[in-house]
Amino acid sequence: PPRSSVPPPPPKHKAPRHRLLVGIRLGWLSPSGTMWSDEYAESVGSNEFYPVRWETLATAGPSFEVDLGVRLARHFSLMAIWERAQLGAGPGTANSLPMPPDGLATDSTIESSTSDFLALAGSFESNPDHASLLVELAIGYRQADCLWSDGTELQLDGSLANGRLGIGASFRATPTLSFAPMLTIENGVFTEADWVYPDGSRQYARSPRYAQGGYAIVGLQLGIHLDLMGRR
Repeated sequence: PPRSSVPPPPPKHKAPRHRLLVGIRLGWLSPSGTMWSDEYAESVGSNEFYPVRWETLATAGPSFEVDLGVRLARHFSLMAIWERAQLGAGPGTANSLPMPPDGLATDSTIESSTSDFLALAGSFESNPDHASLLVELAIGYRQADCLWSDGTELQLDGSLANGRLGIGASFRATPTLSFAPMLTIENGVFTEADWVYPDGSRQYARSPRYAQGGYAIVGLQLGIHLDLMGRR
């Protein structure tokens, strides 16, 4: 007589199916690109534009990121992220700017630079139970500040459509803990630029004839994430 068939046991997964996801990332960012291009104050109307480069205002520095989101169907995650970068002071001086503001001391140099990235991100893990390929796409808003030695600050604000692509690996240590090194490449624009003086007054940093530029950031990150609550 035919033997009764016994269904195979369901596969055992190390990664949870649906859970709250929280994590941090430590990294190193290197900014570059043209913030904008402008004419020199002495040659307005010449149609010769000179770039204001981000690497003139800031150099590479460490970053810290906080992630909060949900894991969906094991392989996918949706997160809100906030990244803070403490960039190095760039070599630029007031005299290196094509249109230096009237209130910036001519011998002023850059003391510090920071940048923040607020975004929504989606990620995919090819094999979340073990070691896997990790791909992440984030879309959001970037802001940057450059503080000069005389107390003047250059504030830069971007659009809401700056994009960051991350490619790396994810390693599952326990059902709740995973590690993820990742290379990131980000592109975007700063749509606003303002000088803010120590007395609180503001001045637009670009002339009416400026040309819009675009920035790029290359970063390396190490992420630590916890899967909390929800279904296994």
